[in-house]
Amino acid sequence: MFAAISAPFINWDALPELLTTLSLIFGGCCSNALTLEIITSQYAATGTLLTFAQFLAVAVVGLRKQLFVLPYRISRQEGVQRVAKMIVCAKANFISVYGSHERISEEFVQELSSAIEGAITESIEQDPEYENRSISFIATGKHFNIVRDSCQKGDLPSCFNVLLQTEPVLFHRLDAVIDISAPEYPAFLYPRSFGHFFNPLRYRLKRRKIPISRYIVQVLLFLLISLLNNAAFAYHVPMAVHIIFRSGGLVVNMLLGWAFEKRRYSRLQVGSVVLVTLGVILTTLSSTQAKSRTSARPFTDGNDYSSSVAASTSYGKYAVGILILTLALVLSGALGIAQDRTLERYGRGNWEEAMFYLHALALPLFGFTWPGLVAQLRAVHNGPQLLLFGGTTSNTLSPLPYLQIRSPSLWIPSFYIPLALNVFTQLICVAGVNRLTSRVNSLTVSLVLVVRKAVSLGISVLLLGSSRGNTYLWTGAAAVLIGTIGYTLGSTPKRLKDE
Repeated sequence: MFAAISAPFINWDALPELLTTLSLIFGGCCSNALTLEIITSQYAATGTLLTFAQFLAVAVVGLRKQLFVLPYRISRQEGVQRVAKMIVCAKANFISVYGSHERISEEFVQELSSAIEGAITESIEQDPEYENRSISFIATGKHFNIVRDSCQKGDLPSCFNVLLQTEPVLFHRLDAVIDISAPEYPAFLYPRSFGHFFNPLRYRLKRRKIPISRYIVQVLLFLLISLLNNAAFAYHVPMAVHIIFRSGGLVVNMLLGWAFEKRRYSRLQVGSVVLVTLGVILTTLSSTQAKSRTSARPFTDGNDYSSSVAASTSYGKYAVGILILTLALVLSGALGIAQDRTLERYGRGNWEEAMFYLHALALPLFGFTWPGLVAQLRAVHNGPQLLLFGGTTSNTLSPLPYLQIRSPSLWIPSFYIPLALNVFTQLICVAGVNRLTSRVNSLTVSLVLVVRKAVSLGISVLLLGSSRGNTYLWTGAAAVLIGTIGYTLGSTPKRLKDE
């Protein structure tokens, strides 16, 4: 009975893929938060360098799926003869030619019919077992068929599909895919012609599905948000506060959605946002409470004035960090509205293109932060070093007393190890989130990400934190968690009604 009830709700075939996706999200995103805290605890003033490394890595990895190689073109007669030989070698009984351009496709089919007869005649002369063929041409709009007799006695019917397209990018793999954008000089996209040397000048970017003008505002907002979030660590904002504060974006999203998108929200959503706001306030106060306890120890040196000045300075820097995170939240809400409008118009299946262009187009803008970026690089190279391989200066390879050959060694700044781990785990995290988004609804995605943030918070406080947190922190975290879940559940009736 249990099996009968659970069978419709559990897809056991999709379970391994779901577990893989969740492993990417929790393993990648939580590890990313862990490495980020390690970096910011030792190098708090490297926000620009960290952001640049993250953007560069995502752009380089995403470039692979946005490039294609210009195919080598051949004469039209050579192309038709090649397809004819492929059809004869495949011993196909049924030949289908698909083309979006009717006139060019019909001309190609007529030439192919003649070429097939010639190829069959040539095969008969080489192999006496072949019989004579009769080929008929049937035109049905954009789908052309060439039907002929079986190639050999006893052969089972087989089909050979030819696709004629006007773009040099391979989208579908049939038996033969030909680019006919230049009809007199076609190019084989599949199977490709080998024997050509590697030529990097033949690489081109694929045609964008979203206009470049749509990315300009999004790139500026996305870059500013990333720089502000990473810069906040230099103002003594703990990772726990950072995680929970960024979860307070629901407040900004609701206000901007109500003001600019004319959206209406249920009472459950409004109450959940109020709860999230209280949670963010409590979490923000948790750090000030910890600072006040630290600064409340008795003074024995008589330096009460200097200690109070240092405490007020610390409070001032923390307030600046909170203001930076607040500005980043507001910009995140504006970015969300811009992305929603773009995806609603051009489709939500273009996330790989959007991710690449958001990061790649932002790289030249780092030129405006060049002085700070160079200063951070110098500080990193002047910091602690790590020996990758080799020995000390006293380690020699030759026992000759007058010719001491030192073994080679390589030292790098220790900053690069957690930086590489952070960039690598960010790629895993992005891949997992986008993979989950393409397979489940937005409600499931929101709930999974809320749980992921809770796990990251636990790792940050319990494993890396110097304390176990305080009442303000855990109360605020619980309020944000419950409020986010309530907001997500409160949006389901409207979504189901729209569907």
